Amino acid sequence: MSEPAAFAERIHTAIESSSGSIVAFTDYLLRLLGEPGSTIECREGKCWCRRLGSGEGEEQELPLSKTLFRTFLARVAVLCNELRPGSVTSYGGEGQLVTGTPPIRLHVAFTNTTGAQKLSVKQADTPNGERRPPD
Repeated sequence: MSEPAAFAERIHTAIESSSGSIVAFTDYLLRLLGEPGSTIECREGKCWCRRLGSGEGEEQELPLSKTLFRTFLARVAVLCNELRPGSVTSYGGEGQLVTGTPPIRLHVAFTNTTGAQKLSVKQADTPNGERRPPD
């Protein structure tokens, strides 16, 4: 199975294994997107993902509905505000969050409006370039 096909299958597995829990789905998807980093954007009724380090034009369609993606983005806002209250709004912003077991710290930038839905996520770095553990 190719890497893009495997990635799409892992997202499909996240949807199925979360049993309707947006918390479980968000934790799984953020960990998956955080390595090596990714951007997801909804446009023309579909969600598209570009992994960091992929070539120009290497996007793949994800099996996410716009409704599920917007709910996921709202959960991202909650996680950012748990770490630093008031750092983002439910409509977007840029911040950090901690998710998963073992916990990882991620840097996110997102927009969650009626007209635009987009998320960029990567592992947070320390000033000296090392991966930053959660506080």
